[in-house]
Amino acid sequence: MNRLKLKYFVIGIFILLLLITYQLYKRNADIPKTEFDCLKLGSDKRAEACLKLLESPGNQEDFPIDYLAVDNIDSEYIGNCLEVTGTVTNSYNQPADHINLRVDFIKTQDDKSFHYEVFSPFGELGQVQPSSTKTFTTCLRSQSMDAIKNVQDWSYTIIPFSAKIYKK
Repeated sequence: MNRLKLKYFVIGIFILLLLITYQLYKRNADIPKTEFDCLKLGSDKRAEACLKLLESPGNQEDFPIDYLAVDNIDSEYIGNCLEVTGTVTNSYNQPADHINLRVDFIKTQDDKSFHYEVFSPFGELGQVQPSSTKTFTTCLRSQSMDAIKNVQDWSYTIIPFSAKIYKK
């Protein structure tokens, strides 16, 4: 009987240690590490404060956005998702890291933007090398689907929003 109690006690301690480890790891996983993580925080003030904290002089600089082009854009409804595809071309002499694109939804009748979404097509580790093209496929957030479902005639554009150059 004592062995059984000891066994359950050891198992309980082990599970408790697993929960503590999970909570510590989860806490660090929620810390914004990229500009895209900051943009997902909700409010503009939070995003601005987060971006200021992320900027560390000497480590990174803004990529000249005019050297990025988004082409071959297409979209398709897949279930509850608007999946957009396209290519990003880097015509600069350095790699572009942490690329964020902006999709603007426009009412066709008056050419006014009614919704936008900023997304990272290649994730945190995505990079487009100099003089090369990379293809992306992304499912937009449900907020974008909610915004366009009641609009009859709409179109969209996708443009480069931001990117970084990391100095060595």
